[in-house]
Amino acid sequence: MGWDHLTDLARIAAMHDGVVSIDQAQHLGIPRRSVQRAEHHGLVVAMHRGVYRFTATPTSTTREIRAAVLAVGDDARASHESSLHLHGVNSIPRNRIVVSVPPRRRADHPGIRVHRLIDQHAEHLCEVERIPTTTLARAIVDVSSEFWRPRMNWLLDEVTITRRLVSDGAIARAYRQVNHRGRRRIAVLGELLDERSATGSTPRSTLERAMDELLDGSVLPTPSREYPVPSMVPGAGFADRAWEDALLIVEIDGRTYHERRSAMRRDRERDRAAARMGWQTMRVLDEEVSDEPELVLDDIVTTYQRRLDQLR
Repeated sequence: MGWDHLTDLARIAAMHDGVVSIDQAQHLGIPRRSVQRAEHHGLVVAMHRGVYRFTATPTSTTREIRAAVLAVGDDARASHESSLHLHGVNSIPRNRIVVSVPPRRRADHPGIRVHRLIDQHAEHLCEVERIPTTTLARAIVDVSSEFWRPRMNWLLDEVTITRRLVSDGAIARAYRQVNHRGRRRIAVLGELLDERSATGSTPRSTLERAMDELLDGSVLPTPSREYPVPSMVPGAGFADRAWEDALLIVEIDGRTYHERRSAMRRDRERDRAAARMGWQTMRVLDEEVSDEPELVLDDIVTTYQRRLDQLR
């Protein structure tokens, strides 16, 4: 292996904590055989197929996570327990590195637990130390399908109270965005979030005041209050806020998770009734309004503007 190639390989590895892949090397014009020759001479050691670390670099969990993401390939990112570790929650026992990929991607990578996710949101994706991963809030939602209740309870205490790494509202927002049929045990997370709300359901007046304060400082026109839910059948109820020009309804939900689950069928019937009349309904949790107001407002403004464009 030429010194130039070795220097280039070391430079790539230095940017990635001592770990380098064949693909990264070839992208810079370093032949595969040069990397294999470096392995033969003991300069690098294979961590996965096509992924190496310099032998002078000690092993660590973070390096193992980085190597696993590189091995799985494009669009792969650390998730679940591996994401927790990258965000500093490193006292969770683990068996294998966990990586998530979009649907229809290979999931058979030796030594790596690979999840295919159909509900990856751009808002849930980030990088930690140049490693693609999920946000802490999303990682907590993901592991709720894997962890039993006592461990989830400890985890929520650790990240929201002991270390204050993330808010209940951020977790609740991620939970709402991916809570769907087929996710095992995810309801337990909702119950645990309920237990952290000592007051139970939030009064309507408080919810509406919080929403109005949020909307008042925005570019949006003043919405209609207590707007009759559009429906072919009379008596469908009233929507919290509505914009007739965009055919857009916003409902803010201050119920407990248990109450939300019980009312889910009725809520969906209302939403479908409005949809048949051409209206879109957005549902926002009160925890999001209190803890993630900028994200909530951005959601509403973006949706309002897109609705106007669609209706022109």
